[in-house]
Amino acid sequence: MLWTTHRKSHRFHIAVPIRIVGIDLGGAPFDCEAWTLDVCSDGACINIPEELALPRRIRIRADDYQFHADAEVDIVWERLLPQRAIGVRVVPGTPPAAWQAR
Repeated sequence: MLWTTHRKSHRFHIAVPIRIVGIDLGGAPFDCEAWTLDVCSDGACINIPEELALPRRIRIRADDYQFHADAEVDIVWERLLPQRAIGVRVVPGTPPAAWQAR
């Protein structure tokens, strides 16, 4: 069975610059640049800096012609190779206009 058969919605493979904001595991605030690798209606795969100690929930902000976001997301998976990336899911109850792939 293919992984793609389990997807809830279509993924758009777009690289969009974003900002991720939150409080790291050490209690310090962070605000850094990252990139989407793909985006769907309820989440995204994001390339992130290697040194960032992420909590389970962060805020993502983007304002690009392909993708707009200002939403809280839960981190649902992480991989380290070939580049550090996380999978995020929009927190339930987020207004639809807060997360849109165009």
